[in-house]
Amino acid sequence: MKNLPYKYVALFYSHLMESIDYSVWGEYLIDLIEWEGIKHPSILELSSGLGNLSLVLSKRFRKIICSDNSLDMLLNFKNQKTPKICFDMKAIPLKKEFDIVLSTFDSINYLLTYKELVKHLMSVKNCLSKKGFYTFDASLELNSVKYSKLLNRKGEFENIKYRQRSFYDIEKKIHTNKFEITLPDGKSIQENHRQKIYPIEAFFKAADESGLYVQDCFNCFTFDSVNKKSERAQFILRRND
Repeated sequence: MKNLPYKYVALFYSHLMESIDYSVWGEYLIDLIEWEGIKHPSILELSSGLGNLSLVLSKRFRKIICSDNSLDMLLNFKNQKTPKICFDMKAIPLKKEFDIVLSTFDSINYLLTYKELVKHLMSVKNCLSKKGFYTFDASLELNSVKYSKLLNRKGEFENIKYRQRSFYDIEKKIHTNKFEITLPDGKSIQENHRQKIYPIEAFFKAADESGLYVQDCFNCFTFDSVNKKSERAQFILRRND
C-alpha cells in the first residue's frame, strides 16, 4: 500500500534525523539573516517538518509562522508556541508579506518538475516584502552520488519497524527513498519519497522567470561561493521590482 510522503514517516522522523544538529543549522541561518541586516524580521518557514529548526530560530526571532504540506508532520510538531499552517508550498495561501521566507533540508528538491519550481517561486514572491528575501538550500548531484547508499538502513522506533532503500537515477536526476514500514498493529505500509536534483543553473533561470533574482549562492553552511565540489547550495533570492 502506497501513501503520501511523511504520512507515516512522520511517526519516526525524529529518529531518522537524530544525527542532524539543528542548533548548528539554525545558527547558520541566524548568521545569514543578521548578515543581511534585517532587524526584527517576520519569518515564514516552509516545509517546517517537526519544527526543530523553529525551536532554534524562535530564541532570536519572535515573529515566525511555520508551515508544511504534511498535516501528519504538523500534528507531531515539537514547537507548540509557534503558529503553524498546513499548505502546499506551490500555492502559499497567505495574504501577509514576510521579510524572510525560508526552506531547509533540500525541501525544494521535492518539486519534481521545472514548472513546479517556477510556480513555487512565483508564490513565494507574492508573499515577500519588497526588501525581504527567500533563502533555501538545494541538494546537488554530488550529494546524491556520494551518499545515497548510506541511507540504505533499517531500524525500529517505538514499536514501528522500517526499512529505507535509497537510490539515485543519474539519467532522470531523481533521488528516491523507499520506506517499508510495519506499524505496531502489524499493518504494512510503503512510502516513496522522490526528489529532483536540479543543476545550479536551473534555479537562476527559474528565479528570473518568477520575478526574482539570485543575490547569493553559497556553499551551504558557509559564506563562500558554490563550486563544483559543493554537495548543497544555499540560495538568497530577492524581488527584482
